Amino acid sequence: MPPVGCTAANFDSGAGHIGFQLVFENTGTAPCTLTGHPGVSFADTHGTQLGKAPAARWPGTPPGSSR
Repeated sequence: MPPVGCTAANFDSGAGHIGFQLVFENTGTAPCTLTGHPGVSFADTHGTQLGKAPAARWPGTPPGSSR
């Protein structure tokens, strides 16, 4: 797997919600492609997931997936 960095950008909040973009950057020297429909979970500094796993985007699909 090529080295890929991820940062958060463009934070916005309102009405009890927080929104931001996840920015992925290829930090290696070889080209790479990100594919799929990942789910995202927050984790603490020890890697322990905080909160629930991502919810399904449409009824009948597994958590973290989309159509």
